Amino acid sequence: MSNHYINNKDLFEHLKIRSAENAKRIAEGMEKLPVDRYLGEVIMAISSRLSYMPRFINYSYKSEMISDAIETCLKGIDNFDCAKYSNPFGYLTQVAFNAFVKRIKLEKKQQNIKCALICEMPLDELFSTQEHDEDGVQYSHHIMSYLTENNFAHTPSVAIKDVKLPTNVATEFNPLFD
Repeated sequence: MSNHYINNKDLFEHLKIRSAENAKRIAEGMEKLPVDRYLGEVIMAISSRLSYMPRFINYSYKSEMISDAIETCLKGIDNFDCAKYSNPFGYLTQVAFNAFVKRIKLEKKQQNIKCALICEMPLDELFSTQEHDEDGVQYSHHIMSYLTENNFAHTPSVAIKDVKLPTNVATEFNPLFD
């Protein structure tokens, strides 16, 4: 494997050998083989290279996208059926692509929640101004107009009260979640 190319035939042969060995180990009551260095390098190369696609390149959480893709590929590497399919590169690329899309949806949902909280918060609580600040109110209005003009202050697709929080999050002090 070079830095810019993954040989699909070599990867397929490697996965066939791994699949046969895992079947043998499972029949004997042993655990599956851990992912070896070659497969780890392939998964990392696919995930990293996929992040340079034009549709994924400008996200600030690109490292989280790559991490999610690597984790998902590691979990799904043994689900590739060598008897049915012969394109493991395509399989791993699609798994990584789906992990990227899932992370983007999660981050957009979080952004909508943050924007809704900011927009519903009273301006005097959102910005703290001191008595000697003469233009404090103008500043807060300027920020809110910026948020509105740049579509940060829109009605989110998810209502704040409909968001499911983990049970360990203390919500009794937040009146928005009553």
